[in-house]
This record gives sequence, C-alpha cells and structure tokens, in this order.
Amino acid sequence: MSPVLRLDSISKSFEANKVLKGVGLTVDAGEIHGLVGENGSGKTTLLNILTGHPVIRHTGGYSGRVLLDGQPAEIRSPGEAIAAGLGMVHQEFALLPGLTVAENITFGREKARALSLIDRAADRAEAAASLQRLGVKLDPDIKAGGLSVNLAQYVEIAREIGRRALRVLIVDEPTATMGDEDSARLLPVLQELAGQGTAIIFVSHRLEEVLSICTRITVLRDGEVVDRLARGEQDYSLERIARAMVGREIVETKRSARTVPDRGLARFEDFGVDMPGEAIRDLNLELRQGEILGVAGLSGHGKLAIGYGLMGWHPTRGMGRMNGRPMKAEGPRGAISQGVFLLPDDRR
Repeated sequence: MSPVLRLDSISKSFEANKVLKGVGLTVDAGEIHGLVGENGSGKTTLLNILTGHPVIRHTGGYSGRVLLDGQPAEIRSPGEAIAAGLGMVHQEFALLPGLTVAENITFGREKARALSLIDRAADRAEAAASLQRLGVKLDPDIKAGGLSVNLAQYVEIAREIGRRALRVLIVDEPTATMGDEDSARLLPVLQELAGQGTAIIFVSHRLEEVLSICTRITVLRDGEVVDRLARGEQDYSLERIARAMVGREIVETKRSARTVPDRGLARFEDFGVDMPGEAIRDLNLELRQGEILGVAGLSGHGKLAIGYGLMGWHPTRGMGRMNGRPMKAEGPRGAISQGVFLLPDDRR
C-alpha cells in the first residue's frame, strides 16, 4: 500500500485559541484509518482543512502541509476537494431538502442526453444502485426533506460512494444515528470500498466499531496527537483508546436495579403512522409503567415512526390509549400536554 494522503505538522488557531498543534497523519490506499477524540479535540477543524471549508480560509488559514500522492495540495474549497478525489459524509447533513433522493445522490454529476438535457432515468438508476449497494430499500423519488435522520445518513453515504473518481473518503460519525443492525450493514460496505483501493478516514465515538474495521488509529486530545495504534500490536484495545482520549483511566460503576409497579401505561391497537420512508401499519403493543421497551429494526422499516406519530408530526391511524384514555396529538404541544415527549434522532 502507498500513502494517498499525508498531513505534516498541521496547526490552526482561531484568534487566541489554538485548536490544532502540529498534527500529523498518513493514510494509505485501501486503508481504513480511525480518527478519534473527545468533542473539542480538533477533529472537525482537521476535516475542514482537508475538505476546503471556507471557515479555514476566512480565519487566517493554517500552517503545515497536505500532500496527495506525495505532492503538496492546497485545497481552498469543497469543489477543489471533490476534484482532487476527496469525498466526505458529514455529521451535519448537506442534503437539499427540496430535491429527491436520486437528485441528491447524483447532484453535480448528472448524466446528460440530447440537447444537454438531464437523463433523469439514468440518474435514478444510478442512485438506486448506490442505495442497493448499501442494502437500503428507499424510493429514489421521495423528497429528501421528509426523510428520517438515519435514512438521510444513507443518502449522504450513497452520494459519496457513487463518485467514480473517489480516492479518499472521510466519514464523520456515520453510525451515530444508526442502531446496531444498520451499523452492521454499513461497515462491510466501507471495507469493500477499502478493498477496491479507496483510502478511508473513519471518525466515530463508537470505539468498538473503530477497533473492528480500522487497521490504524490516531487519537487526538486538545488538538494534539496523543497516541497511534496499529492492528497487531499487543495493546490494540478499547481501554487504551479511551485512556488516551481523556488522559486518565476510565472506571465503570454498576447501579442497583429499581423496582417499579407493574401497571399498564400505554396501549396501541392497529396503530399506523404515515412517515415518508419509515411508515408503519397495524402496530399492536403495550407499554407498562417503569418499563423500557426496545424497538429494533433496519432503517426504513418504521422504528422511528412511533415517536414522531405520537408527537403529531405525521398522520396516524388506529388507536392509541394512555392510562385508558384515547391519545390524540394535534402536534407537539398537544402531545406534551398529555405527558408524551420525544428525544429526536436529529440532534438539532
């Protein structure tokens, strides 16, 4: 394997705040390289430098060198990053809500037919192929603005893996909004891409995933590289990464279980929610007081629709009862008045 990307002594300050201090990083072709660190460790700034984010240029630039295939590269805009073969799946989604899933996936590289008209059928087929590669069943004609966060994440990934000139892929917390089932479906796709020669920078707080698919790992703390790990080393462990990230040992404590009354609280009978890409129908379940009820499933199969339906964000049908009384939410205000709250999958 040969180095595709190399960062030499990258430093960056925002006025008096020095957020990167001589960071170095090398990523080989076909490698999945883990980049980890606590919030505020400098990861986002480093990725902004790599992808030509305007905030870097507007705040005085940076020092150090970025090299692609051994040649210095000054990436001044996202367009230049794409032209150089760099792609990024952002933690903060960059989808255009008024366009369809297919239009978002092929945006900027649409196929043309006679008279330079866009060949929408070809673009739709390409988008569907990228989604199928990810194992996602999603109508390419759905508007992106109505998608759940985990489905929007898949559209972001499909857009990048569809780039034929892709040489370096940066994925920033790609599984943060996914359950274990979806993560288990995505990680092999990244490994397949790496097997085809694409260099991948994998940023995640899910350290078990980082250990499972990365051949090397760089740990940042307070803007500095504090540790580097390589698969095959004796201490290639979660404990070592966590210790390097926070600068101290992590001690886990156990709490005793709390007993609660076994009383029914909520019941759903033939409950359905018309949520784009996540619709459910004929759901029947009962929730008891003090119970934590898990709802699992792949993206697009409806697990997120329950909460958004209860909050009145999407049309519902069937019967829902709370303490024996019918539940009818006319929006979040009405749901909250009945004691129903939602912690959304969208962190904003």
